[in-house]
Parts: sequence; C-alpha cells; structure tokens
Amino acid sequence: MASDRSNSPTSLLDSSTSSAPSTPEQVRPEDFADLHILDNSPFVDTDPPSLDRCLAIVRALQIPFVDSQVFNSMMPEEFVEIVSLSSDYRQYQTPAKLLYLPEACQVIAMAPYPIHEVPIQSFAGRIRYFLDKNSLGADDTPHGHHPVLNFNLVIEDDESPTTIIPDLRLDLRPQFLSPVPTWVMECGFSSTQHHMEAQLRAAADIIPGLDAALTISIREENSSLPPKTHPLHSLLLLPRSAFMPTPPHRYSFGPIVVKDVKWISVASVTFQISLKERDGHIRFGDGPLWAQGQLYPDLDMRKVDELLDLAAQRLLLRAADMEADAGAAPDRVAHLQGLSTTATFPSDWALLLEELQAAVWQTAFSRYRSWRHSGLKRRREGKEGASPDLELGSSSKWLASSQ
Repeated sequence: MASDRSNSPTSLLDSSTSSAPSTPEQVRPEDFADLHILDNSPFVDTDPPSLDRCLAIVRALQIPFVDSQVFNSMMPEEFVEIVSLSSDYRQYQTPAKLLYLPEACQVIAMAPYPIHEVPIQSFAGRIRYFLDKNSLGADDTPHGHHPVLNFNLVIEDDESPTTIIPDLRLDLRPQFLSPVPTWVMECGFSSTQHHMEAQLRAAADIIPGLDAALTISIREENSSLPPKTHPLHSLLLLPRSAFMPTPPHRYSFGPIVVKDVKWISVASVTFQISLKERDGHIRFGDGPLWAQGQLYPDLDMRKVDELLDLAAQRLLLRAADMEADAGAAPDRVAHLQGLSTTATFPSDWALLLEELQAAVWQTAFSRYRSWRHSGLKRRREGKEGASPDLELGSSSKWLASSQ
C-alpha cells in the first residue's frame, strides 16, 4: 500500500434521512430488481394524499427493519410530506435513507450501513484538518465566514422543484448571503456511478458556485443471503465479536464468512473528482479537470490527489476574495492568497482504507442481524397474520423526485 500524505485523526459516523430528484432516464425500477416489492396495505391507493398514511409510514420506519422496505402507490406529495415529518419533528426522526421512484410511484427506505457512512466521515475529517491548517477554522476566520461542513443537508432551488440531499457538502458563507455549497460528495455502496453522478450533476445545475463534485463508489461482489429456513435462525443471536477478526487475521474487505455464510465481500473501491472548468461547467467522466483513482484492490490516487490539491487552492483563493468583500484586513487576505499558491490537500488514503475495512466487518454483522430479524419477524407474522416479510436491498442513495 502506498504512503499517504497525513496522519491526523478523523471523526466517525453520522447519518440522516436522504432523498433527491430524478428524471425517467436516470432511475429505472429494474435497478431494484433484487428488492421484494411490497403491497404494504393499507399504504396503497389513497387519493388525495393522506397525512394519516404518511404518519403510518414514518412510524413504521422508526421500528428496526430489514435492510430495505418498499411502499407502493405513493404520490410525490406524500414523499415530500414523509421527508418533512422525519426532518422537522424529533418524534418522527429516522436514520433510514429515503428515495422516491416517480415512474413506479414507490418510496424505498434503506437502513444505513457503516460501510456507507464511514468513508464520508473519514473524508470530512481530512477537510476539517485542511481548513484548520490553512487558517479557515472557526477560530481563525473573522466575521463568522468560516467554511462549514454539512451532512445530508438539502440543496434546493426556489425557482424549481429540484431537491438534492448530498451525503456531504462544504459551504462558504458570503457576507449577508446564504451559504454557498462549494464542494459536494456522494458515497455509494453497491450502486452505480451513473446514479451518483446524476445527483451531483443536478446539484451543479442549480448551484452556479459549485466548484467540486466527488464520489466514492464501493462495489460489492455478487452474493446472496441464506434462506429463512437456514439453521442459524434457530440459534441464539450471535455476538458482534463473532463478526470481528481474531489473530492472526486482520480487518479486510472480505469475504466475511461466519457460520459458513458469506455475509459481504467488496470487489473494488474507487474515487472520482470533477472540478468546474473555464466555461463554468462541471463534467463527469472526461476532461482535464476530471480524474478517477482506485483505493482497492490496488491503491492509485495520483491523479485524484493532483485535482484535490487544485480544488484546495481554488477554495483558499475564493475564501480570500470573500473575506476581502467582507472587509477583512489586507494582511489577512494576502495570507490566504499566499496559501492558495502552494496548498495541498492532506489526503490520508491508508487511514480511510483502515476505517473502511473495519466498517466492512461491522456491516457484515448488521446484515446478519437484519437477516435474522427478518426470519423471526416472518415466523411471528405467520402466526399473527401480519404484513409480508421484507427482503434485502442495497444501501445506497439514488435520485428521487421532490415534485
């Protein structure tokens, strides 16, 4: 594994409800072919939009559930109401990731996995370290104009119905104006690069000031969980320690095999970055200001590091201009301008990979626990005549309509 560029610490784990806009060519129901689509009566065929039904769904999402849950015949207005309820009222808050498929009229809820959350928090830690190191921390910046990191915070345009909730955004704060998202980031686990790019492309369309779009894509090897009739269902709950490596083994990307079942195995981890070009557009997949690096199975992030350095320098220069407009002292502005000529982004890919490998094992335990809960729930419901069982779905955010 190649050497990295810093060894400062990072923070871990945060999650929130997620949603985003869509167009027909960006999201297809067949992308969710691995999900068992539920009728979920009485959550069907209600016209006009029903607040009672939205409340019932929000309450259902507060109860621990298997990795994915699908609600049919949902109107766009009901999706907006569900997101609003879970965001605005503490009693209705849920860690589930929410998305809306307008073509299928479905709301899909997915429980967040550590393997999705850890890379976001790890990279956010590198951003914080960079800001503090380059005089842009909260204690260094006059007039309260320090950059701010936000997780799962909505980006929207008052003149359009588009609503986007990226995993991570870095905002600059002009004087007397609303914060301006400058960097946005998405992390996908077993989801396509295309869908993450579509969300970030939508963000770039409504935010002229956006300068950088970043993605982390974690691709999983094909696998399937055992049937509900597997003997493991009759055993007591396995402890978390059963899903942790024992010496001489170490954390790894899998396969994680416990009781002869492969619970997870990661095939690859890639990182992409796209910066705004001279014509004001951010392009994905090509151009001089786009790069892709590989974190696993081989580590090669040279081109990504070069663009991260450039993005960091542009961020400092933009912050200098913003502080000058706010009346900052000339020496303060000159200091930031000087830093912008030589700044490097303190990436630490070895640390991210170490944290991500630990998250793989934690995710294996989460999958086992959800699978077991599903089987127990099914047996209880078989006796009680309750609603259908739930099946595993990928933990990823996709595009969703806000109309």
